[in-house]
Amino acid sequence: MIHMKNPWNQFKESFLSALPTISLALFLLFSIKAMGVSDHIILAIIMPFYFRSAKSRKINIRSFCNDAVVYTLLSLLSHLATVNSITMMLLNLLVPFGIVFFLCNERSLSKYTLYGLVFIYFQRYSLPAGRLPVRVFAFAYAFAITFVWLCICLKRDHRVDGIFDNTTPNAKARSFHLESPHTRFALRLSITMLLSSILTAMLKTHIQKADWLHLNAYLMMLPMYEDTITRLELRIKGTILGAAVVAAIVGILGLELSSVLICTVTLTGMFMAKQYDRRTIVTTSLALLLTVSPGEGYWLILLRVASVVTAAALVYMGNRLILPSYKSTTRLTA
Repeated sequence: MIHMKNPWNQFKESFLSALPTISLALFLLFSIKAMGVSDHIILAIIMPFYFRSAKSRKINIRSFCNDAVVYTLLSLLSHLATVNSITMMLLNLLVPFGIVFFLCNERSLSKYTLYGLVFIYFQRYSLPAGRLPVRVFAFAYAFAITFVWLCICLKRDHRVDGIFDNTTPNAKARSFHLESPHTRFALRLSITMLLSSILTAMLKTHIQKADWLHLNAYLMMLPMYEDTITRLELRIKGTILGAAVVAAIVGILGLELSSVLICTVTLTGMFMAKQYDRRTIVTTSLALLLTVSPGEGYWLILLRVASVVTAAALVYMGNRLILPSYKSTTRLTA
């Protein structure tokens, strides 16, 4: 006889499992806002995902510090990409390729996501050179808090000694050949990001929040053709549902009542959700609630959906035309 889990017990188990990640996200969210550096609020999403990944794998101080340096450098490169159109095109071509090809390998391709998210997201904010130290400080602060959370959780699990082991695995040599899914994905992602950045720059002079297109194009491109198609479908579905949720919240509660409460609820839902479409619903809600202001709510909600659909069309063409990698072919040649 099959015993079904009690829904409440299942929810409680999921919540308790995600609680360290949720608490880190909320602490970073409100502390970053309190420090007046709200243009770095994305760190309240990036660092909890990094924390969850670091907690589940063997990580030490050396690799942690290396990641802190790489993330900070990527954020500074994103600043250079906003200087003029030449640096924008050059860096949006080279940096995504370098992230996938040099910082990842076939066994760890998923690592590219957070690296690239830092580079792509921070292109939204063109900082004066004098504020770059603020960006460095924000990353140093976020990594310091994440390190404290990591030590607390590993100590609780009796694994804290592992973080002080400074041995590092031998790096594998990388070879550039077009038969490799690794190389093909690096090229496909970089070319798609170049095209996306050009389209975003063209639209930015006429449309508010046009950079949503560039960000969503990055988030929808995956190494394998079939996975990307599934991601496109789930992203569009989740965005439409998330936009509907926000429209209802804004219409019923208004922005002032909803912002703090709903940001807390959506961050909690983001790290509890296991299905991508459900996570997209809460990320869409959070993104809109953090950017919508009175009088422009419904216009921005429609714009969010339009940007995701446009990005999906661009990614679909890139996925189909630029060195696609298919799971069936990869299995046969492995």
